Amino acid sequence: MNRRWHIAAVGVLGAVTVAGVSTARAAQAITSQDLKALQTHLKTDAESWIKGDLSDKDFRATAMKLKRVTYDVKSVGALTPLIRGVTGRSKPQDLYVANRLLRPLLMAKSDAIRRALPTVKQIHRSAGRYKPMPEYLRKVDKMAAPRGKATSLAVVAAIAASQRGLSERQQKAREITLWNEEVHTLKLILYELIVFAADTREDRELLTLLQRSEQAQLYAFIDICETIKKHIRTFDRSRAQAYHKALASLGARLRVRKGRYARHFEYRAHGGKLTPTWQDDYAGIRLLKAANLLAPTAGKSAVVVPTTKQVDAYINRMRK
Repeated sequence: MNRRWHIAAVGVLGAVTVAGVSTARAAQAITSQDLKALQTHLKTDAESWIKGDLSDKDFRATAMKLKRVTYDVKSVGALTPLIRGVTGRSKPQDLYVANRLLRPLLMAKSDAIRRALPTVKQIHRSAGRYKPMPEYLRKVDKMAAPRGKATSLAVVAAIAASQRGLSERQQKAREITLWNEEVHTLKLILYELIVFAADTREDRELLTLLQRSEQAQLYAFIDICETIKKHIRTFDRSRAQAYHKALASLGARLRVRKGRYARHFEYRAHGGKLTPTWQDDYAGIRLLKAANLLAPTAGKSAVVVPTTKQVDAYINRMRK
């Protein structure tokens, strides 16, 4: 069973609300002993997950366990040794466990988050890379995988390059698919933690990553933009001004930009093969709209945002 644990997943830990934060802060932080017990429980879940055998009952039980976890500075000190060893050579199960141990940090105080961030960044640098689907695993049965169907374990199960060694091929493709989905989840957690850290240096780092992701045409650009937009209401005036200045400036430079941003965590069945997916997006429009959302708090005037038709018309004129 393939269940993606997105940041906003119902029943896990969604976007932080003011009430949610105050409740979490009042709760008692998890002990080192309980944290190790939770890790053991998650490892058991992970083995079922990688095989597709994680039941709905076990899924919901784990979600409730995670929802009750609260971290403080001390418990973060117990957390970091449990997850620090996750690298690009790790199994998908290891990243699965680490992501779920990290998720309750989204409800922690800023000081606990700031203490955890170096370890989260270390994991992201080491394990936060998508793995390409090998060519020999990308052939699919056209009847079982209709044209344009998004990645799912049903598509992976449809791999039928040959009957010989089919189960091994399916499992390998499954592991790559699940690894990439967990990498994407890790990235989403990292972006949220940086915003929640409420630290000027971390903000600058996130904005730099935003710009580099756009230059490299990575979907991380869209994810970071959406993360910032989601939490704008938590910004004070000085922070809103810093973000507004950065987004408005970059948006102005990319005003007529239309790019294709790679979704390395998703493949589609197309022409009998699994192919990586892309999302067309108007970078300047996205950035300027985000800047306008920040404008009231930052004390700035809204800027004019071009329409997609205007951008397309400009691009077409430049091609002539």
